[in-house]
Amino acid sequence: MSFSCQRCRQPLLLAPSLSTDLDLNQSAYDLVQDSFIASRPPPPPSSQPTRGKQDGGAVSAGSGNKQRYGKDEDKGGGAAEAGRSQASAIESERDVEREKVSVQSDPNSLSARLAASAALFDLFSHPPSPERDRDANSSPHRSRMQDPNSSIDHPLCKECTDSLLELMDAQLNDLRRERDALLSFEAELKKYEVTSQDEKDTGGGSANWKDVQAEEEAELMSEIEKLTLEESRMTEELRQAEARKQDATSQLKLIEQEEKDLRVEEETFWAEYSRHSIALDRLVAQQQSLQTALRHDSALLARLQLTNVYNDAFCIGHDGGFATINGLRLGRLPGANVEWNEINAAWGQTALLLTTLARKLGVTFKSFKVVPKGSFSTICRLDGDKAVYELYGSGDWQIGRLLQSRRFDHGMVAFLDCLKQVCNHVCERDEELRLPHAINKDRIGEACIRLQFGQDETWTRALRHVLITLKMLLSWTVQNEDVQGKP
Repeated sequence: MSFSCQRCRQPLLLAPSLSTDLDLNQSAYDLVQDSFIASRPPPPPSSQPTRGKQDGGAVSAGSGNKQRYGKDEDKGGGAAEAGRSQASAIESERDVEREKVSVQSDPNSLSARLAASAALFDLFSHPPSPERDRDANSSPHRSRMQDPNSSIDHPLCKECTDSLLELMDAQLNDLRRERDALLSFEAELKKYEVTSQDEKDTGGGSANWKDVQAEEEAELMSEIEKLTLEESRMTEELRQAEARKQDATSQLKLIEQEEKDLRVEEETFWAEYSRHSIALDRLVAQQQSLQTALRHDSALLARLQLTNVYNDAFCIGHDGGFATINGLRLGRLPGANVEWNEINAAWGQTALLLTTLARKLGVTFKSFKVVPKGSFSTICRLDGDKAVYELYGSGDWQIGRLLQSRRFDHGMVAFLDCLKQVCNHVCERDEELRLPHAINKDRIGEACIRLQFGQDETWTRALRHVLITLKMLLSWTVQNEDVQGKP
């Protein structure tokens, strides 16, 4: 047979001694229980000290005390409260009696069987003894067995028992506080009665008491009027505060709507800002790229401005006693044998330089036309027989070569005539320019440019004068071009 807690319904683990005492099978347990229910006598009304009745008694005692001194209290409500407490106690006793009658009328009901199980557990866990038989009426187990209407039945587990003890302690503390309050109230009431009796005994106190009471009533009325005025003022202030609250609420709604609009406007602004920032970054990157390209182009332009293309194309110098153009020697000396191929190539570069200067300066030759063709450059006469003169020679002394050498001399003389026209044009534009060598027919300076029947040193010197004059004309042309090109 197993028992469970009647409060939390958890199975109980009984002590070994109690288990041996309660070692009954189900049929024996049912037999004992049925015989217990059948033979259980109805409890007398005076031997059922239930909790409700005890509480009712306490309340009845308290209410009795209230009834005892509540007659002297004109303005108090102790009698009514005592009446209500006594009525509730009587009602609880009636409920207990009804439950007892129902249990006795139906011994096979569930409540009767639970009560029998609890009583049987108490009987088995606390077997009767002679002393207990003598004091059966005062035993709590006996009263527990006789009370089938307890709020919590046995058996109980340890946790539920602790909870029950705490609940009973709380109820005991409440009853103690209620008792102390009643005792204090009773003492004050007795003190008040003694004071009233002394005032009546002194004589003339009744009139003074009425005067004091009138003064107190006047003070109370004055205080009531003040409180009424204060209430009116506070009501008006409350109404004004409500109006201000409504205004603040409407303003708050307007502010919230404005905040929403500002939030939307802010989001739009930041979107526009982001887009413009991206565009600005792209433009800044493009600007930096253009600035870098501009700096590069400016540096290149400055370098190109310092570079003279004519000086690079026609580099005039000297090599010993020879004048050179682009590294080609022009002339012959007895101690230095220069090939005619080199001389003819140098004459081709010289003819190209003269035609370039004439085109740059806008000079048109009157009688001749220079045709630069490298090592086989020529000069054509524009009037008369329109002869063609070579600007290249050969070292062969045959009869045909002699005639060719004569045309070579005429070509060099015609070249000097064209060079003189360029020099005159430059001198007309710049009167301060002074050329180092004057040109007169077939002579430049004091040297004759003819090769036939002449000396190589004189011819070489005349060619050197020609290249020096061309270099000066080239420098003047480049300088004036830079001056004209500047804004």
